[in-house]
Amino acid sequence: MDISFEVPVDRAYIRAVVRASLRWRLVLFRVLGPLMLVCGVFSLVTSQEVDYTVVFLTVMGVFVFFVPTLIGWVSWRQVAKMPRQPWLYRITEQSLDTTTPVGSMQRPWSAVRTATVSRSMLMLRLRPGGLIGLPRTAMTEGQIAQLTAFLSARGLLTT
Repeated sequence: MDISFEVPVDRAYIRAVVRASLRWRLVLFRVLGPLMLVCGVFSLVTSQEVDYTVVFLTVMGVFVFFVPTLIGWVSWRQVAKMPRQPWLYRITEQSLDTTTPVGSMQRPWSAVRTATVSRSMLMLRLRPGGLIGLPRTAMTEGQIAQLTAFLSARGLLTT
């Protein structure tokens, strides 16, 4: 197996990686934040005194809602420092090779803890931490099928 493709790294790619990495937590942030905000505002409006715990709850509601956006912004700021060139990926039976404008890295498959397929990404979670987002749009259907079969045979593919 020898799969090679390049990924143009832009804000849309970073946003897709953040969404795919958060998975169900994204919905939790987007629901829990406004719920905290509404509860806090309701408590402030109906109470006679200002309770700083309620003020804290209100502020945290706004913060929780914007956490995914903040993660994407911080990630983009790190990537934006690099020259605007696509990242190259090469996948073999021995390793996953990544080449960026600032360097290259070869990761053996033993460094991959799990792999998850979403609508837009194939997410590889690494040991001891970290992840790599491989956009499905950068690969052909044949490459995606070959890679998912390989990951499944190694016991890395999760649902």
